[in-house]
Amino acid sequence: CVKPDKNIVRNSTREFNAYATPFVLWAGIAAISAYADRWVLQGLFGEGEGGAYTAIYQIANAPITLLIGMINQFIIPIVFERAGALTSIAQTKRSARLLYQTVIVSIIVMLPIITTSYFFSEALIKLLTSPVFALHHQVLWIIILGLVFFNIGQLLVSKGLYCNQPRIYIWPKAIQAGSFLILAYFLAKSFGISGIAVALCGSSLIYLVAILIVNNRLTR
Repeated sequence: CVKPDKNIVRNSTREFNAYATPFVLWAGIAAISAYADRWVLQGLFGEGEGGAYTAIYQIANAPITLLIGMINQFIIPIVFERAGALTSIAQTKRSARLLYQTVIVSIIVMLPIITTSYFFSEALIKLLTSPVFALHHQVLWIIILGLVFFNIGQLLVSKGLYCNQPRIYIWPKAIQAGSFLILAYFLAKSFGISGIAVALCGSSLIYLVAILIVNNRLTR
């Protein structure tokens, strides 16, 4: 039995830890990002407001999740395949070009969803939930817009992942989670569910801008 070289094992372990550590940190950040709105509503207003918001959020999230899931399943693997080992400038350009084309197409597809939710939000919520929840129908399109901002940012994160640098996205995700929690609390106190929706949209836009800044530095 041949023992592996200690230096190779050490380097491999170090590389694995460097890649995996950000994902562990993201788990805590993701919990805040995913549930801060529910925590705030539950704490400030109780189960009624929280239930209405959760129902509307699920309606808003369904088409976006479906679209992003299809992209992650069929397009993102091709982006990584084109990146390969990034041994040439051509590989970098091909993968980046496909990623940005995917983002543009995603935005074009999402625009009709936002428009529909703006004009027909009350009818949609009455159809899918109840007239009581429909009292808050005006937040549907705001939530969808926030989810669009956030998921476009998530798509752009692929650039750092295929460059094997996931660590660079820790601070954008931390900023998004922190800003969401703070904005959600203060805006909800003043505007209720509408404030939560605006907080989601605002923090997601901050996240998208942060990702663009990080990716721009990565290109340099």
